[in-house]
Amino acid sequence: MCGNMTLEKLIKWLEQQDQKLIVKDGFSTPHSDRGDYSELAFTPEPEAVKLGKMLERKVQSVILTLSDGTKAVFSGRAICPKGETRTITDIKFTEPRDLPDDCSWESL
Repeated sequence: MCGNMTLEKLIKWLEQQDQKLIVKDGFSTPHSDRGDYSELAFTPEPEAVKLGKMLERKVQSVILTLSDGTKAVFSGRAICPKGETRTITDIKFTEPRDLPDDCSWESL
């Protein structure tokens, strides 16, 4: 588990462990820390949790259609339950930057 850890490596490692194993300092709910998906963060679990629970995950996409017809898709942890409607109140675009060398769009 040493070296550069990616979410993919972490998930694969967790899947190979005993899913009934209870850990004291677990985590859940992956999210973008500070809005940058290259900096993934997790919410700490305040109580002991089974490894299998740490792998439970729901993802959701937001699809935006811009004024010129361009569509943008952003995915992250699910926050809007089925059947619920939410309205976007603010959108900000950051300056474009290079994708890290060890990352590809296919791996996101």
